[in-house]
Amino acid sequence: MIIILFSMIAFAGCDASLKYNKIEILKYPSKLKYYIGIDHELDLSDGEIKLTTISKHFDIVNIVPFDTDGNGEFEIEHTIDFSIEGNCVVEICRAPDLCVSLTIQVINSKPSPE
Repeated sequence: MIIILFSMIAFAGCDASLKYNKIEILKYPSKLKYYIGIDHELDLSDGEIKLTTISKHFDIVNIVPFDTDGNGEFEIEHTIDFSIEGNCVVEICRAPDLCVSLTIQVINSKPSPE
């Protein structure tokens, strides 16, 4: 009985049905507008991602970027310059072939004079 249980645990990680094959944004971060001269870094902290396996099992995970020690859930890719107005794409990846993107906006904190 113990051997069977050990075998099930040992090989569970090899089961392709446990691998995530779909990623989607379940809840967008509340901060999608950033202001020139006020905001200086990306904040995705309250966003949520849904990761689904081939067997339709899913996990809901907060958008937590990897830090320099490898802790976190996602690789975040962007080329945002918080001093230039415009729309910027942020790519959130769990693996190289498992990514989703969202758009943030960098805007002037004061309306331009007319």
